Amino acid sequence: LCGERGDTLDAALREARLNLDWKGSLSISFFLLSLLLGLQLIKDKYHFAGAVLIVISFPAVVLFFLAERKSPDPIFPLILMSRERIQFILIGAFIMGAFFNVAISFIPLFFESAEQISAFEIGLKMIPLMLGAGLGSLVSGRMSARWHTLAFVQAWVLPAVSFGLLAFFFYKPEPQ
Repeated sequence: LCGERGDTLDAALREARLNLDWKGSLSISFFLLSLLLGLQLIKDKYHFAGAVLIVISFPAVVLFFLAERKSPDPIFPLILMSRERIQFILIGAFIMGAFFNVAISFIPLFFESAEQISAFEIGLKMIPLMLGAGLGSLVSGRMSARWHTLAFVQAWVLPAVSFGLLAFFFYKPEPQ
């Protein structure tokens, strides 16, 4: 049995499939796919195709917002954007996401090219960062359930500590 009414799992899945915001899902998927593919192609020899895909992606995000406004069960409720606290959370999540994407992508490349170390050692060096990210997610989720304002502070402190651990444990001073 599943759900409040005692539905079977098949019935609950069938209902979830019917209630999915298909227009919003398809429009945001098309936006992300065309934007990322366009950004990838524009730096290669397919400049024109990349530019066309980037230009096509912007009407898709407009369609996403229009679909979300009309949907009874939206993927992202736009009413949340009117709340200052939610705006703060989303901006912070965007900034931290950008930092972590850069860190996860480019720190291993730095270790490989500048430090001349193997992929195995790079994986070991990335463990503090990954543990800090996982621990930060776990602790901030628990803290936000109890103390709403402290979770914001903690969400910035634990990633900073994990970056510090990454730098501290593997710092090699120059021989003099």
